[in-house]
Amino acid sequence: MNIRFNRLPLRSKTFIFAALISLLLLVFSILFLTAIHAFESNVFQPILLFLLFAISFIIVFLFLKRFQVMLVAPVTDLVNTARIISDQKDYTVRVCSLYDDEFRTMSGAFNEMLDQIHSQDMELKRREKEYRKLYEESKKAEKVYRSLIHSSADPIIIYDIEGQITYVSPAFTSIFKWTVAETLEMETKFVPPSEHHAMQSIFADLIKNKKSFNEYETKRYTKEGDLLDVNISVSCFDDHEGKPAGILMMLRDMSERKRLEAQLMQSQKMEAIGTLAGGIAHDFNNILGAMMGYSEMMMMDVPKDTAHYDYLQQVMFAGMRAKELVKQILTFSRQKEQNRIPMKVDKIITEALNLLRASLPTTIDIRLKIDSVHGNIMADPTQVHQILMNLCTNAAYAMENKGELLVALEDEEIMDEGKKFDIEPGKYIKLVVSDTGKGMDQAIIKRIFEPYFTTKEQGKGTGMGLAVVHGIVKSYGGAIRVHSDKGVGTKFEILFPTIETHIDSKSIDNNPLPTGNERILFVDDEKVLAELGGSMLERLGYQVITRTSPVEAVEAFKNNPNSFDLVITDMTMPQMTGDVLAKEIMKIKPDMPVILCTGYSELMTEEKASASGIRDFFMKPFVLKDLADTIRTVLDLS
Repeated sequence: MNIRFNRLPLRSKTFIFAALISLLLLVFSILFLTAIHAFESNVFQPILLFLLFAISFIIVFLFLKRFQVMLVAPVTDLVNTARIISDQKDYTVRVCSLYDDEFRTMSGAFNEMLDQIHSQDMELKRREKEYRKLYEESKKAEKVYRSLIHSSADPIIIYDIEGQITYVSPAFTSIFKWTVAETLEMETKFVPPSEHHAMQSIFADLIKNKKSFNEYETKRYTKEGDLLDVNISVSCFDDHEGKPAGILMMLRDMSERKRLEAQLMQSQKMEAIGTLAGGIAHDFNNILGAMMGYSEMMMMDVPKDTAHYDYLQQVMFAGMRAKELVKQILTFSRQKEQNRIPMKVDKIITEALNLLRASLPTTIDIRLKIDSVHGNIMADPTQVHQILMNLCTNAAYAMENKGELLVALEDEEIMDEGKKFDIEPGKYIKLVVSDTGKGMDQAIIKRIFEPYFTTKEQGKGTGMGLAVVHGIVKSYGGAIRVHSDKGVGTKFEILFPTIETHIDSKSIDNNPLPTGNERILFVDDEKVLAELGGSMLERLGYQVITRTSPVEAVEAFKNNPNSFDLVITDMTMPQMTGDVLAKEIMKIKPDMPVILCTGYSELMTEEKASASGIRDFFMKPFVLKDLADTIRTVLDLS
């Protein structure tokens, strides 16, 4: 009966309880009225009434208690369970109903809700764990990326989507000199105006198409206003939703690479000039050889006290000067080192200035002022020539090919002020080169000796001229002083330390030319020079056979090797070079002396010639005196 009652719906249970209480009240009412009629005694009536009241109260209380168990307890259990879940976050607690009624249905629904909450809570915890792991990994990755960006040798800039700078790396501050605060506040001060439109287009294309730009060569300003060559790589990065969040730009300073490229181009240009100069020198020295040789032979037939002799002597002087000039051009174009020798600087300056007059415009008034300088310097004549050439060409450019150029030499004694210029106290010879050009300000003067620094337009200068001058002068133990005023002009003062060595003037050798009667094979592919050589040697008394073909010369020697005492051959010839011809000759007759001469050749030096068994080596054009002395010396030692 109890089981069936527990399965009744709550509404039915409530109705039954209400009916039972009503029935009890009716019964007690009847009993009460009966008791009143039965016990009319006033003594028992109150006691009976009290007992009836107590019994009815107890019975009603018990019914209500039972009703509480059925109605209130399930609600209390539900409330307590909810409180436990709220306080302890324990979703494994469940509500248990003893009755098969609406409370059991409600408890079941509540338990199902707890199951779902528990399942969702477990899923949330799992996801939270995954997200926390991803967060930690992302923090580590961010730390690594920040470290990479922070330690990158190339400057890095990060822009927001609006194009405003939000971050710059330390390398950016180091190279461009902008502090972080200045960079974040400035707009595009380091971007040249000509590049603004291009950068806006790049940024817009990046955000729209997410296309990276790599190896974009451009220029950027430093804080000091210098314009650096840079290579830019730009890319767009997204936020967690995949939307564009900003732009990362990496800049690579290309200044050093540009300097190396300029240096390489300059080296290649000098190599090309050297190759051209070598070819010209060979032909030019052959021409000079003919001119000087025939002039010298004519001088032997003309009385010395005549005007014709003087004319021929001037031709010889001009030829010798041209020979030295070719030598200087070759040395400069090939950048070869020469040994420093004691020299009188005034003669070199005069010769160099005479050469420069032909290359400078006639609108420049060149003045030479050489005081009576005392002492000599230890230097390379070609390098002194190079110093003057660089200073004078710079002066001509500064004057825009119109003005006054002064070159002066004077003595100067440096005392205690030598420390200012990092030179030793003593006597110096001062070379002054001044112009009336546009002048320079102090900012430019501080940088003029830096390699590759130039104020000239692109393609008109390499920025190496004054750097080379500075290096040469410092290597001599000298100093350079610069004085310049804007709009007035510039004056360079070069201080060369003097030496005590005395240089004797070359005395004229009046000794007669050495002669002989030996048999000589003279080989030169130039017919004019072969005929000239034969005539000169015959003048000296030698028996000469000339050949213009090295192959014919070897054949002639092979046919009768004992009929020759000496072979003189040119170096640069078709079919066979002079050193190869000498080897062929010495194969036939090992002790045959050979003299090698050339107008110009990089393939042969005096050391190489000596190592090949060649007895002597000299350069064209040669004078009869040198040729006669060399031949006699070689023959006497053979």
